[in-house]
Amino acid sequence: MLVDFIDSLGINQVDLVGNDSGGGICQIFAALNPRRIRSLTLTNCDTHDGWPPEAFKPTVELAFNGTLPSVLQALANDPKIARSAFAIGFEHPENVSDAMLRGFFEPLVSSQARIQAVTEVLRKMDCKQSVAIEPELRKLEAPALIVWGNADPFFEMKWAYWLRDALPGTRRLVELQGAKLFLPLDRPGELAVELLVHWQHDQLVPRLSGSN
Repeated sequence: MLVDFIDSLGINQVDLVGNDSGGGICQIFAALNPRRIRSLTLTNCDTHDGWPPEAFKPTVELAFNGTLPSVLQALANDPKIARSAFAIGFEHPENVSDAMLRGFFEPLVSSQARIQAVTEVLRKMDCKQSVAIEPELRKLEAPALIVWGNADPFFEMKWAYWLRDALPGTRRLVELQGAKLFLPLDRPGELAVELLVHWQHDQLVPRLSGSN
């Protein structure tokens, strides 16, 4: 799907930035399509045999016991419930807007087909694919940046270290004190700075005027 998407845009190489399950998908894409990767940036995400993480398994169980549709509907209907449920992944859940929460959950329950699709995704979550691509991942030469929140109950720092050691193109591992799973939303400015440093180091973007 990602190959078709970037092909439709006429893009040969991409700078991938991934978080959470998206980070796991980025690893699979990069390992299977190394020539399409200009750079890779991973924040707290599913990695190797830690997919899904232990702390997320109760959510996966909802897809098997039939209660996921009603839970998703409650999250979409009431931002307070959604904020409370997501608080574990945010450093500052009080700063998450109602609009953002609705924008996340409402599309998931907009049709029976989408609810079923989410259910199937959760039911099929396992680490087979992310473990299988390890040999290819260890050959990926694209410049890699790892930015990891060290207070994440889902993805511990050990996974950041695993990625650092597995990816031969790793330039830096940045540990953000107190940051959690959704650090791109909690600390967008800090992540943006790290991305600019990463891309400028490999001359992927023009150096900013007056920067050191």
